[in-house]
Amino acid sequence: MKTIDIIEKGIKIYFSSIFSKMKPYPLIVYLEVTRKCNLNCIACNVKNNYPKGRKDMSLQEIKTLIDDFAKNGVVLINISGGEPFLRDDIFDIIKMIKLSGMSVHISSNGILITKEVAKKIIESKVDSINISIDSPIEEVHNKIRGGFTKAIEGINNLSGLDICLTIQTVVRNENLDDFDMIVDLAKELRIDGVRLLPIHMNLVGGGHKKKEYISRICRKDIPVLIKTMERFKKKIKLNYMHTNSEDYLNGIIRFFNDIPRFRCFSLSILCEINTWGDIFPCYAGKLHSIGNLRTNNFNTIWNSNLANRTREEVKKCSECWVACYVEPSLRFSPRHIFSTLRNIRNDIEIIG
Repeated sequence: MKTIDIIEKGIKIYFSSIFSKMKPYPLIVYLEVTRKCNLNCIACNVKNNYPKGRKDMSLQEIKTLIDDFAKNGVVLINISGGEPFLRDDIFDIIKMIKLSGMSVHISSNGILITKEVAKKIIESKVDSINISIDSPIEEVHNKIRGGFTKAIEGINNLSGLDICLTIQTVVRNENLDDFDMIVDLAKELRIDGVRLLPIHMNLVGGGHKKKEYISRICRKDIPVLIKTMERFKKKIKLNYMHTNSEDYLNGIIRFFNDIPRFRCFSLSILCEINTWGDIFPCYAGKLHSIGNLRTNNFNTIWNSNLANRTREEVKKCSECWVACYVEPSLRFSPRHIFSTLRNIRNDIEIIG
């Protein structure tokens, strides 16, 4: 889909959220395919959050969902977990998404990306993948997440191949004064970019309560954060890497200062679907599920009274600064859309 088409749909979604009872499907769907994980991150307990008796959506259930999305204008499906590559049929899921004409992004810890898996990733035409590295220092990364050596091997197995490859780094107390060094590692590994995410204490599954507090960044830490962020930005620019938007990077500092931040468009341009088929605005706040795909189809849930009431709650929510929710919301804010349209118009006039 061309940029102008995506912008056009974004405008349609924005105005329909105000004036229309029937809501167009989102542009982006975050699809959790499992909560199984092969690591034990100190601020995540997702793999232990498996309610008794609930089963992951089957391949057929996911196919039905993908077919519906493809017919109704969804542009991107972001596959997440747990660790997505623990799912035996992950490449069947990717193939279905690509054959339907949608883009697919994968978030992974990289541990299972052997040369053979890397070859399958390229053959399946995954558009982009980000791998979590929280520090270029092995001991620090392993304290936070574990699996440093295997994650680097996974990156090396993908580096230089036909895929957009990025590192995602969670900004936290343990890497507060040196997360800029991730850029140096990315350059060494021939990676396309580095994206940042500030640590949150309220993401799905909760953290390990006795451990997570040590990862928090407090207001007294902000001066160090500002200095490290400036070094990070300079290194990114110097090495021509892509990263989060300037608004987002600046917002990380505001987030830790508890300053109100943005208008969220979750349940308008995006949504989360967990591995059991529950649909959420996001995993970052305290908002509830609007329905389950094993009970109703997506369109019925998306246009339900509960969904519309929840959209009103989303408008008042300012609890997170999670990139996968914030960045699309920033890009599809009226200010950004009309600025982009002006730039496109100016480019056309110059070409003409």
